[in-house]
Amino acid sequence: MALPLAGIRVLDISQVMAGPFCCMLLADMGADVIKIEPPGTGDSTRQSMGFRLKGADSPGFLALNRNKRSIALDLKSEADRAVLYALVKTSDILIENARPGVAKRLGMDYDTLKALNPRLIFASISGFGQTGPWSQRPGFDLIAQAVSGVLSANGLPGMEPAKNSIPVADLGAGLFTTYAVLSALIGRQSSGQGQFVDASLFEAALALSVWETTELWGTGRTPEPIGSANRMSAPYQAVAASDGWFVIGAANQGLWMKLLKVLGREDLQADARFATNAARIANRLELIDAMAPTFASRTRQIWIDGLLEAGVPAAPILDYAQAVVSEQAVAREMVQMVPHPVEGAFKALGFPVKLSATPQQMRLPPPLLDQHGPEIRQELVARGLLAPEAAGLTADAVTARPRIGFIGIGIMGEAMVRRLLDLGYSVTVWNLEPERLATVLPHGAVAAESPAAVAAASDIVMLCVLHMEAVERCVLAPDGIAAAASAPKLIIDFSTADPEGTRRVAAKLKALTGAGWVDAPVSGGPQLARTGQMTVMAGGDAADFEAAKPLLAEMAGNVTLMGPVGAGQTTKVINQAIVGTGYVLMAEALMLAEAAGIDAARLPQCLAGGHADSSLLQRLYPQMQQRAFEPPSSYARQLLKDLKAVSAFAQGLGLDLGVIEQGVQRYKDYVALGHEMSDSAAVVKLYEHDAAARGKGRP
Repeated sequence: MALPLAGIRVLDISQVMAGPFCCMLLADMGADVIKIEPPGTGDSTRQSMGFRLKGADSPGFLALNRNKRSIALDLKSEADRAVLYALVKTSDILIENARPGVAKRLGMDYDTLKALNPRLIFASISGFGQTGPWSQRPGFDLIAQAVSGVLSANGLPGMEPAKNSIPVADLGAGLFTTYAVLSALIGRQSSGQGQFVDASLFEAALALSVWETTELWGTGRTPEPIGSANRMSAPYQAVAASDGWFVIGAANQGLWMKLLKVLGREDLQADARFATNAARIANRLELIDAMAPTFASRTRQIWIDGLLEAGVPAAPILDYAQAVVSEQAVAREMVQMVPHPVEGAFKALGFPVKLSATPQQMRLPPPLLDQHGPEIRQELVARGLLAPEAAGLTADAVTARPRIGFIGIGIMGEAMVRRLLDLGYSVTVWNLEPERLATVLPHGAVAAESPAAVAAASDIVMLCVLHMEAVERCVLAPDGIAAAASAPKLIIDFSTADPEGTRRVAAKLKALTGAGWVDAPVSGGPQLARTGQMTVMAGGDAADFEAAKPLLAEMAGNVTLMGPVGAGQTTKVINQAIVGTGYVLMAEALMLAEAAGIDAARLPQCLAGGHADSSLLQRLYPQMQQRAFEPPSSYARQLLKDLKAVSAFAQGLGLDLGVIEQGVQRYKDYVALGHEMSDSAAVVKLYEHDAAARGKGRP
């Protein structure tokens, strides 16, 4: 299933934090975010912070710009503004954060761009908004915290002003802008029109000051700094145990009574100063003084354990080094390794909300400056929105692009066709169930009446069907590719069929028409196919592969020739063997850990970076451990089918693969009981069923 914002294009003409953060959130939900940066320097955050990893871009930039593409445009240049205008015609949302008036001087204000695309949603994030006496002031997070009141109420009484270390104005403005543009996007469905969104750091900081303004207007008193305490309840703050600080949250009367029982201080309830929440707030300092000797009599962990057992919220105060490796952060996948062409891989925060059916994905690493400029310009040229000269192309180079035929419009086929159309290719399509064509025809694909008609209209034909019988039907049937009036030069076969059958069909087609053949099974789901990040395992002779490689390189992040025709499908079989048996091994390791009394939730953290580390382990092991499995994942959608294919393939080569045969038999037994084999839950459930059947509990 595609991510919620797949097909939505966002232009990110912002820098530093608020705008880039907003655009990253949209990108995480599937939007095609194009980051427009000044040539030479790019987003100023690329040069920020006092340290680097391996490359020239700062970790701050890397943290805020995943899942985006980059193009460098000088918006003071008429030629580059023409590129911007072409992009605006293809876009749904634009985010910019220049000082009010700058966009108009550059010819990229809302009124100008609305004339090009009335459906455009245009959001401006500034320090103080587009109107008012402060609108022309420069604005940063610190300034917004200062004039919104946040700085005055932070820290401790009598101390120097303390900025909130988290940039609440910047991040708040980014979050508010995200919900505003998505609301405008929903509104556009009925109105057909875009609109202007005016957001500011000042208003974001002020809007988050809910308790402080409530106290001001409710009591008439100006809120003062209160450290870690809360304005609405007490005790709700950090307290000192014998070995350091921890926090408690007795936020209502019931929790207050439980707290007193754990502390053995029921006497405090008889004190009128502390009898109600209102009284405790009014006498908070006296309350903490009265409780301090009790808290100081024991260690933090003793108090925390006792309070949690009684149902009173309490926690240690972790620093960031502790927080990011905590068992909860690991279980919730809040630290992820991000691949990068320069950095190799670096750690980044994960996704803070989890969607059950369309979980966010790390689709693209933070881009290098202008990394995607050529391909974006080429897309615009192919759509007729930009002259070839503006993209550094000759007219001949544009018209020389191969015509693509595509047969098989399932979920993956749809994603691949949409990718080809985005890249500006002409695509002719056919599917056995013609209703599936409705997913690609509105985007520019052209329907044909048969595989032969597809072949006659194409230079390269791509196959994306389910099995060998379908491949044979599309190629050798009376209305198949071989019967076309003019044959294509090359077939690229994405199907996962058997290697021997593929070699046979490829040889027959070559004898009949002279067409070359590259088998190219893929790894990665529809979202990676849609964004050009899937992996292709190719098989074919060198000349055919070289002919296919430029096109495949635009569709995939990793394209490797594994050998002659059939080698790609053989590699896919090996991939299936590793994934399928990997689940079996992970399940057995989990059962072993639990039987031995090991805290299994810590295994991914413990193994990270070692020989047993893998992305599969990091992502899915916590789900196994918690028995909290997501719906079908791309890793385990067809475990039984895949391992059966591996087994048959191995037997055809005269090999007896014992581990795989055992896995196949376990899966068969489990399915025979009527259980679903469509997710990673199946493997652990299989073991637990085996154990229950033996009457031994877990092995």
